[in-house]
Amino acid sequence: MELVSENISFSWDKGKLLSGISVEISQGKIISLSGEMASGKSTLLFLLSGLLRPASGNVRCIDEKGVDCEAADFTGLIRQEIFNQIAFTTSCKELKFSASLKRTGHSKTLDDIKKIQEVWSLRSEATYKMSYFELLKLFSAGFILSGKKLILFDEVFVNLSSAERHFFTQNLFQSGVGALFVTQFPGFFKGISHRHYHLKDGNIIEKDLSEFRPVHIQPLMELFRKNECFFSGSDADLRANMKDFLSQKYRISYLPNYSERLFFYADIQKELSWRGIDPVKFLEKLKSSGLNPEIADKDPFHISSGQRRTIAACFALCRQPKVIFIENPLLHFDSPRLSWLADELSCFVSEGGKVFYSSPLGDLGKTSLA
Repeated sequence: MELVSENISFSWDKGKLLSGISVEISQGKIISLSGEMASGKSTLLFLLSGLLRPASGNVRCIDEKGVDCEAADFTGLIRQEIFNQIAFTTSCKELKFSASLKRTGHSKTLDDIKKIQEVWSLRSEATYKMSYFELLKLFSAGFILSGKKLILFDEVFVNLSSAERHFFTQNLFQSGVGALFVTQFPGFFKGISHRHYHLKDGNIIEKDLSEFRPVHIQPLMELFRKNECFFSGSDADLRANMKDFLSQKYRISYLPNYSERLFFYADIQKELSWRGIDPVKFLEKLKSSGLNPEIADKDPFHISSGQRRTIAACFALCRQPKVIFIENPLLHFDSPRLSWLADELSCFVSEGGKVFYSSPLGDLGKTSLA
């Protein structure tokens, strides 16, 4: 089974984003894809999965006999916002639903469900209690149960420890599916990926992973360790800490795991007004991050997740807080934005501010990106 894009192009807002993209994902192979923020990585996944249609070119799914088949039947997509993909209250119900998605020649039983639970070390538990890693295993196992042969992953490795990444990729290899991983950090895929693609200026090239420089996160790590910013408690503990500071009349800012949860309006100017943020100061902060200030006129839900996270960080900094709580993995930012944020938070701490960073496994406190 192969998923092939043939010279596909796509544009948002009358500006070309992807131009003449040709990639191939084969069953049994792991492919990785990198690119700067807003280069079109997630958009390419949407095109390959069938969620979007290319402006030109074709996306084809070809079976072992060389016959074209429906890509949606054999391709699964796991997005960054993995918690938004939960459909049922328990892991068993999720797997039973996946097993019920039958096609000709594809039928799964309760024994098949038990077997895949064992292979993927899945417990029977409430989905709302599951960690990111457990949910990632659950949805991947569900796609395999439903007969998917190719799975697309949108920036999921940044949330995992090295041991979790090893377990996950080994299970994908053994299951025989093909996978495409989008990443800001190609170093994660050394020794794992069979082929690596890189998106730049709307075009795609194949690139050797040894050509990529390490991501320098040392300034942030040193800042957080020196000032004891790492928060090792649960999400409930983090919220309790926030509540304690609020009760003491501290002005706080909060960056949640998914920046989408911060936006109430499809209009950044309305967001600024609602939050009481000076538009001039916001634009200055936005410009310092390296983003074009014109992005402030766009719908925040129609820009890349990296851009949205940067805007959310600008919101947090512009509120002139005394305490900043950061729940989201900072490795969702690209390298330039990590450097910018390190400078901003260094100034904030030097002026008496305090940062609490809830670091999941695999993020700044536990992972080397060299």
